[in-house]
Amino acid sequence: MYDHLTFPEYVTTILTKSVRDFQPLYMRRFRSYKEFNSNFPDFESFLEFYSHMLLQAKERAIGDVRLIIEPNYHSPEIGLIAYNFYDERHVHPIFSIKVEEIGNTIALHVLPF
Repeated sequence: MYDHLTFPEYVTTILTKSVRDFQPLYMRRFRSYKEFNSNFPDFESFLEFYSHMLLQAKERAIGDVRLIIEPNYHSPEIGLIAYNFYDERHVHPIFSIKVEEIGNTIALHVLPF
């Protein structure tokens, strides 16, 4: 299914494509995986908020979007890595998500703005 990638690598690959294409429904494929977690009580709540935040990022984005992985970006929580997406103009990320990998599981923490 995710040829030669660990499950967390597969999720972050799809996450990156989802943000760059501004297509939140790419993430729907992870709904039934017990290895996928988030900071929301259920998957549908995660997807709804993720979609909302991605729509806001799309409205602000100017030009191409690039990912910069920043392990120490405003993260007092040990083990969380920031996946920050920048456009061509803004100094600060237009979309940011914290990623936590533990073994073959992954948790995505979507934070408001």
